[in-house]
Amino acid sequence: MPVALTALPVVPVVAFDAAAAPELAVLTASPKAIAGPVFPDAPELPDLALPPKTNAPPRMAVFNATGLDVAAPVEPVFPEFPEMATGLLTADE
Repeated sequence: MPVALTALPVVPVVAFDAAAAPELAVLTASPKAIAGPVFPDAPELPDLALPPKTNAPPRMAVFNATGLDVAAPVEPVFPEFPEMATGLLTADE
């Protein structure tokens, strides 16, 4: 004997990907810190050795080792190490 079916057929469950594809994150880095320039030291003025002065004219030739006054050398200035800028070159993730 045939049986009459009263139920409706089951609709198949289909999974829909409604979510959009993931987007790549924007890689940004904060601008790096810039160290300012260091100004050079000003040069020192030279020490002058003045010529000797005589008060009276000599009566005969005098052989003196005059004019050998020499200024002492100046200590050199040691160089400054460059300042290192602290900043990020890559983005923090």
